[in-house]
Amino acid sequence: MADSYLQLAEEVLRARGKPLSAKLILSEAQRFGFMPEHLSGATMHKTLQARISDDINIFQQDSKFYRVGVGTYFLRDLSSDPTLPWALRKEKEPPGRTKSIDTCRILHSNELPKDSRCLVATDKALSWVRRNNSFKYAHNRLPSETLVGTFTIVRQGNRLLLHNFGKFSHFYSEEVAENSTIGFRRYIEEFDDDIFKSTEFGVDFSSAREVIRNIAVGPEKDLIDDRKIRQSIKLLGAAFEAIQHSIFLIAEVNLEQVSNQGIFLRERKDVRNPRWLWIDEIDLHLIDPLSRAILDSGLVE
Repeated sequence: MADSYLQLAEEVLRARGKPLSAKLILSEAQRFGFMPEHLSGATMHKTLQARISDDINIFQQDSKFYRVGVGTYFLRDLSSDPTLPWALRKEKEPPGRTKSIDTCRILHSNELPKDSRCLVATDKALSWVRRNNSFKYAHNRLPSETLVGTFTIVRQGNRLLLHNFGKFSHFYSEEVAENSTIGFRRYIEEFDDDIFKSTEFGVDFSSAREVIRNIAVGPEKDLIDDRKIRQSIKLLGAAFEAIQHSIFLIAEVNLEQVSNQGIFLRERKDVRNPRWLWIDEIDLHLIDPLSRAILDSGLVE
């Protein structure tokens, strides 16, 4: 379904023919009678700015919008207008920021495995979490608590999707700066623990959201249906990663079961150089320790 805010922004920007902020877009919409009746509220400008920003972040060069300055946007197909000043035709990159894990409550467990880096069965890891857990902000974590996340491996047949950690990733460190990884790390958030979840604590929602964030399908680079991803998820086990003081539940998504359309990989500031490699071509010396342990164990076949 089309987004009313994005449709409104496109109509106003096309009618005015110049970049505008979210507040000015709404002001012009009211002035010219473009405002849909179902849109209302004191913070609409914040919602509009967030929708446009998300659209740019997700679709990048394929978004209809681009950022001219802080909080100011224009339409990409109008950016070649020779009457537009050069400064307004140039896309402004958002400032680089490390991806924060403290924007919402994430899953914590009080149970620590004895081995500092161990691979265990899914049931055993879930039993650790099940005994004593809570959703809380990471800055409130006690020394005895472990953060709980997902490590999602994406595959197409016998090929795995690898990437490098970007400097703005929360999981970036000098130890893994030059290493590739076979999985997308994400901490389980309170919003993942949805009533429609099919796995405990919303592991399926956590994995699906990270896949959607990094992969699109088809010629229009559409978002993947999260239900298809969640239905295809296979839990392989779990691992405790000492450097992050975290337990990661290892999930596998086979895109051949999700979509028969072309796959588009997104490159972000926290995810660099995404690419496909055959499993038997992956050099274990060039991947991070957790990925190496998973492949060594035979969990991924």
